[in-house]
Amino acid sequence: MEYGVVPADKLDNLNFTLPPDPVFNKVVLQGERRGKVYLGLPRWGATEWLGQLYPHKLKERDFLHNYVHHFNTVEVNSTHYNLVGPARISAWAHAANGRNFIF
Repeated sequence: MEYGVVPADKLDNLNFTLPPDPVFNKVVLQGERRGKVYLGLPRWGATEWLGQLYPHKLKERDFLHNYVHHFNTVEVNSTHYNLVGPARISAWAHAANGRNFIF
């Protein structure tokens, strides 16, 4: 098994239900819950998602624009490999323009 990978034929049978909060949480988390959950993937440029997350014939240049309609965050670790210039970062921001999205 590859860490974090679920075979496609098993996805429909996964149970994402969370267990009930422990009783102690009521003591710690008094008051109104105001947190926001950000959900995303480690990257938006995966061609293997064509036909699953992305439409079959979507061009790679349009992956991010499509991705921001499904998720509200993405892990950006490209700076581990090289520096990302202001023009590229600006293009990323433009793709998520008007959305509550975090890179």
